[in-house]
Amino acid sequence: MVFSYNWLKEYFEEDLPTAETVAELLTVHSFEIEGVERKTFESSEIKEVGDDWLIDIDVLPNRAHDALCHYGMAREISVITGLKLKNIEEKIFPNLLSPKIKINVKEDFCRRYIGRQIKNVKVGESPLKLRQKLEAIGQRSINNIVDITNLVMFELNQPMHAFDSGKVDGDINIRFAKEGEEITTLDNNEVKLSTDIPVIADDKSPLAIAGAKGGKKAEVNEQTTNIILESANFDPVLVRKTSVKTGIKTDSSKRFENEITPELALKAIDRATELIFEFAGNDDTEVFEVVDNYSNPVEEKTIDVSTDRVNSLLGSELSTEDISKILNKLLFENEVSDSLIKVSIPYERLDLNMQTDVIEEIGRIYGYDKITEQDLPDFDFKAKINKEYGVNTLIRKILIDLGFSEVVTYSFIESGSLSPEKPIAEDKKFLRDSIKPGMQKSLELNQRNADLLGLDHINIFEIGKVFDGEPNNYYEKPVLAIGTINKQGVKKPNPATFKKQAIEKLSEIFGVEFKIKDNLENSDVVEIDLEEIYKSADSDKLLKNDSYPEFPAIKNNSYTPVSQYPFVLRDIAVWLPNETSVDELTEILREKGGELLIREPRQFDVYQKDDRTSYAYRLVFQSYEKTLTDDEVNKIMDSINLEIELKGWEIR
Repeated sequence: MVFSYNWLKEYFEEDLPTAETVAELLTVHSFEIEGVERKTFESSEIKEVGDDWLIDIDVLPNRAHDALCHYGMAREISVITGLKLKNIEEKIFPNLLSPKIKINVKEDFCRRYIGRQIKNVKVGESPLKLRQKLEAIGQRSINNIVDITNLVMFELNQPMHAFDSGKVDGDINIRFAKEGEEITTLDNNEVKLSTDIPVIADDKSPLAIAGAKGGKKAEVNEQTTNIILESANFDPVLVRKTSVKTGIKTDSSKRFENEITPELALKAIDRATELIFEFAGNDDTEVFEVVDNYSNPVEEKTIDVSTDRVNSLLGSELSTEDISKILNKLLFENEVSDSLIKVSIPYERLDLNMQTDVIEEIGRIYGYDKITEQDLPDFDFKAKINKEYGVNTLIRKILIDLGFSEVVTYSFIESGSLSPEKPIAEDKKFLRDSIKPGMQKSLELNQRNADLLGLDHINIFEIGKVFDGEPNNYYEKPVLAIGTINKQGVKKPNPATFKKQAIEKLSEIFGVEFKIKDNLENSDVVEIDLEEIYKSADSDKLLKNDSYPEFPAIKNNSYTPVSQYPFVLRDIAVWLPNETSVDELTEILREKGGELLIREPRQFDVYQKDDRTSYAYRLVFQSYEKTLTDDEVNKIMDSINLEIELKGWEIR
């Protein structure tokens, strides 16, 4: 947020350090500074007042509850510099009239709603004092009433709104929008409302989107004489969702999203009333008592802080008295009892919830530069073995050495018993209770592409988690799935042989039996519960250097994408004289196959008879640009056949 240096100065009796010095102090103790720059006003009227300095301060969400406003930042500067901060005194308004408006809070997303009528105001251009402040921070002046509500927000961090009471039909209702309702916002955008969007409405239609944007219906303009001031507090999560859904992002929504205390609302509406009296009031102006809907007031929060714990965490040697003085600088009321301090947390400091939060505040105000360096004490250190990681890594090494490939399949499946509230897709509505279905699909897909992959046997594995248990008592269970299948037409060896070999090797190296419930011969995929393996694994074995693969040497490999188009297979068998090298044949296949031959010719049969030998090859063709036709592939095969015939060889 951009802060006006001149505005900040108004909260101090004494002179502030220069803008650059203030920025440096905040950097050391509180916030990151994005920049400091001189502000020269374009308006000739404001120019006469003099230039300003703008300090761009990165107020993160943890401090947006209290410091995303000028008075909050002035309070921070007061703590750091020791300069006394002026209080914004609560204004007492005499002769307040009994309220004549009725406010109905119909939903609990509204934590507090305060409304106040003010009659006989004069709406017009804002005085120089208001316009200067708003223009300095990049805000456009609308009129004195609207500018005052904006100024209070940038001063106290409490968003506000003003309605023209003459345009309000009946009561003020805080509710969700009704089906089919629409609103025209103040910037003339038509917004269709859904039933999950919170609104401020009268008895006929919405007046504003709660926490985000006002509507045109009750807009305050120069014809307005009577107004209703709103100072409210809304649920931060709902405001965030509303902002995203409607695409409306405002200074108000930002503050509600980050959450502010409901305690600010009354202070803000009194401050706005005071300014309206000053800049829009006259002898006939009438102010009514507030209507305050605050069903669950915030309770004061206290946190106990011990001197020993402060010094232990900070590495300091502060006394209880020193800590109490720092807390007083922070304007935290505190009571000392021996070495224990009971700290009352200001309502606006929503970021302070535990002892360590308060200690962090003490540390940054004391100054981390004052904490002396200390050597770490000598101690015996032995790394704790992460058995799960160690077991998984060793399983991977063993199976990869046996020729298996690791796959990762979806955790979401088409059918099951445990479903997330919002599934990602119709065919992925449930959390898996087994890896088998995903592995089976992976096997079948790879089997169909075995020729493209150059494989006769598909051997894969996955280490993952499944969801086991019963309703209201589900848990994640680690499992190992091993799957094997042969290419179509390949009979031997039986795929079960690879699974058996893998399980026996795992059991041998771990010294623990890898138990399976499935029949190896009848199941393409078997699952193994890893929980028992984790418990039984020998930590010393997992630490041995020879248990893990070494990092591979770095190679200048380049990635080749997989074509989205189907591949085409062709087989060719050729009789060669025994004295002729088969390399001559493979060279012809490579050369004439051209770019569309995407794999090395793969020999799948050799047959010798008398003085000749028959060599059979499978060729895989594929394009990265289109689906190949038979005619295109046949032309390539014709050129291969012609070259073979010219050599005097016979094609079978």
